[in-house]
Amino acid sequence: MNLINDKKKYISFNFENIPFVCFLTLIFLMMFAPTIYTEQKTILLLIIFLFEFFKILNNKFSISIRTAILACILSILGAFSLLYSLNYGNTRISEVLSLYVLYPTLITFISNSINKPNNVIIIIKSIFIFTLVINLYQLWYVFHILSIIKYFYYFPLNLRSSYVDNIFMFFSDNTAQNYFMFPFLISFFIYSLIYKKYLINKIFILITIFIQSLTLILVGQRSAYLLVFLTLFFLSLTLLFKYKSKFIFLIFNLKFLSLSFIFCLIFYFSNFFKYIKIIFDIKMAQNQTNSYSDRFFQINRLFEWWKEKPLLGWGLGNSDLNTIRDRGNPWAYESYFVYLIGAIGVIGLLTYISTFLYLIYNLLNEKNYNTEQYFKEFNIFGKSIAVALLSFMGPCFFNPYLPKFDMMWIFILPLLLLNQFGSKLYLNIDLRKILFLYKRT
Repeated sequence: MNLINDKKKYISFNFENIPFVCFLTLIFLMMFAPTIYTEQKTILLLIIFLFEFFKILNNKFSISIRTAILACILSILGAFSLLYSLNYGNTRISEVLSLYVLYPTLITFISNSINKPNNVIIIIKSIFIFTLVINLYQLWYVFHILSIIKYFYYFPLNLRSSYVDNIFMFFSDNTAQNYFMFPFLISFFIYSLIYKKYLINKIFILITIFIQSLTLILVGQRSAYLLVFLTLFFLSLTLLFKYKSKFIFLIFNLKFLSLSFIFCLIFYFSNFFKYIKIIFDIKMAQNQTNSYSDRFFQINRLFEWWKEKPLLGWGLGNSDLNTIRDRGNPWAYESYFVYLIGAIGVIGLLTYISTFLYLIYNLLNEKNYNTEQYFKEFNIFGKSIAVALLSFMGPCFFNPYLPKFDMMWIFILPLLLLNQFGSKLYLNIDLRKILFLYKRT
């Protein structure tokens, strides 16, 4: 009899972990294979939604009010802007509806499927392993192109390489994932030392950081150099919140300055200073075929576009026809944040910024992690994610990395924390009563 009961518990345990396994697989596919394997990702999403629906029917569904409010604000803002854009002839509402209306609700719902603190820790640890796998695959590709390794397996990713001024550069669809994980790993390592809580082997983290730094240098994009500076800057700021003592803060900054110096030496040999000279060279703006001048022209034209309707903008999905570089996706500007100003105006932009800063504040606020058992773990994760989000916004300013489904995982991570320990107030929903499915007495 006990054997039968134990077997039932074992089966029940595996059944309950199906959405967790699907969630973990989905995150891996979003990181490693963006823009492809769409059918597989859709199936995983449907399985997660199915289990969440069963929770609703059994009156076991609960969601953090704080994250639910954030999702509602962003979805309502997106819906209002899309309807507003109809006044100016927007014919692409269906193409951007999911991005600005459905995704905020979707990622909130997905993050809510992970309801155990230990599972959150497993997910974040797994993401570190995924990062190492991604970077090893990228290095494998580089060594293959350089004829160091003959064999290479091509996934259907957009992999390309070139020589610019005799310097090797390459790009992959999953390069943007590194722009979030690099500051995350650096911050995670520093805060692990501070809290003396080594959730992952320090050697593993250092090896991953080294390999990731190598791939970022080989990518050769200006965004990578900006990312290094922003990582050190925001990490110093978050340490200022932790350590009020100027002496301790100075010691940490000396370490970061030393690290900055080392990175600058590396980037010097990677032609970094030549890029800086080009960026500030006024003559380059006269060359309309150059990517720098294209971006500067686009930024200038988008600001002029915004000035015509400064408060509410032109509506999401509308675009300035004079600055389109990809007519198949006219809203996917390289200067994405500048486009947002013209699309949603000052009011919409302030709403987006307010929700983002509110998210950052909650990640940095130690009072949110009101549990003795996981206090150090979630403090480390929260602060590291905050630094990563703030640093990642820099590369996004000049590149359309953010408005994609496969980048939504970077917002799922903070919601995982807030759903667990962000608030004691939860909203319980009994769908059976709403749909009159309960038994009448």
